Amino acid sequence: MRSLAFWLVSVGHRHAGHFKARGSAPAVLGLIMAACPVIAFASSDAAARAQAVVEAYWSSSGSSCEDAYQLLSDRYRQRLRDVFGIRDAKGFAKASSAPERVWRGQRYERAVVVRPGTAQVIVIAQWEQEGYEGVTTFIFDLVQEKGAWRIENIMH
Repeated sequence: MRSLAFWLVSVGHRHAGHFKARGSAPAVLGLIMAACPVIAFASSDAAARAQAVVEAYWSSSGSSCEDAYQLLSDRYRQRLRDVFGIRDAKGFAKASSAPERVWRGQRYERAVVVRPGTAQVIVIAQWEQEGYEGVTTFIFDLVQEKGAWRIENIMH
């Protein structure tokens, strides 16, 4: 977001002479500066919606793998088919079940829009397994698909 704001301001400064000759330079620069918080708000709103998808994925993956599977992008599902032979929600449930690991909680570290139509959500998850405890960092990459955020990749 900072780079977009910088670009808007630099364009304003670069063309200030053109606008100044017409007497509108302060108005144009004011408009650019006023737009930056609106753009940042739109971006944070989109990031919050992306985080909500990850939260829905996390909460449904233990109970309803069908719901979790529906939150994956078409491209990610295609990769699951090609690489692991996972063709549907039932196969996804079977492949993603790990009954010996117990997830204790999640902390959402960051949700950002990387560029329009692409977001990233970072989650720190606490777990326990056979007497051991630990944390794992999950990085969810999301894309806009059919008007909604969908999970494009999960790294941990």
